[in-house]
Amino acid sequence: MYVLRTGVAWRDVPAETVGCSGVTAWRRLRDWTEAGVWPRLHAARKRIGVRIARKGIESSERLGRRRWGIERTMSWLSGYRRLSPRYERDPRNYLAFLGLATALCCYKRFIRLTT
Repeated sequence: MYVLRTGVAWRDVPAETVGCSGVTAWRRLRDWTEAGVWPRLHAARKRIGVRIARKGIESSERLGRRRWGIERTMSWLSGYRRLSPRYERDPRNYLAFLGLATALCCYKRFIRLTT
């Protein structure tokens, strides 16, 4: 989560903050990704479908509710510096960071709604 939030390189991760070296943290992320931890973490997440208003057939008024949710989510994800430019060479690691960021967004939203 430290690398995701700050966007620092793995070699610059302070061991005293994270509890292990940056290389060890990267290795664990890789191992968890290969073990399929992230898809299982998000198995219960809702899927968002694409809707495009067709001229003369559907009203564009109904699209606003969905579009707002997607734009808000993209705004939340842009707050994680590691996702802005794509640093990761391995697409599985990038997707792992993306999954972790969405989990954090959902957790923060859940906390706000329940308190």
